[in-house]
Amino acid sequence: MAKQYTTINDIAHAAGVSKTTVSRYLNGHFERMSEQTRQKIAQIIEETGYQANSQAQALSHRQSHLIGMVVADIENIFSSLLFKGADQVLAAADYSIMLMNANNSATLERRQLERLIKLRVDGVILQPSLMNADTYQLLADAQVPTIDRKVTPAKWPAPSRHRQPGLL
Repeated sequence: MAKQYTTINDIAHAAGVSKTTVSRYLNGHFERMSEQTRQKIAQIIEETGYQANSQAQALSHRQSHLIGMVVADIENIFSSLLFKGADQVLAAADYSIMLMNANNSATLERRQLERLIKLRVDGVILQPSLMNADTYQLLADAQVPTIDRKVTPAKWPAPSRHRQPGLL
């Protein structure tokens, strides 16, 4: 049985305001909102333990703050070190990592990459099972920023020292 979460609609109904008003409150847009309305919404949020739905926010903002990481073999010590380092860097930038193990299977690896694309991750860190870049054309086609071990021919250019720093 699925757990029922409090939604913006629930907050709006309990406060006697529109969903748009609750959204404005949550985004800090208090202009055109009375102090009484702000306090009422804040109280209901506190009472219900409301948590914003990050998946809904990802759809509206077109950014999931989620990076997919697919490793060829989770038992390989390099995979653990790669995850640990990436997690430290990404956590500091308010990103989460979804770690997937391909178990040295190109078929499983492809299914996992397809799942990550469907989840609309902001990027992929790939420790590929295969070295043929054509295998990973689905990432390029979906325009998913990707960092990988060397595949041939090089599919994704290495970041330039003169480029603006970014996550991917």
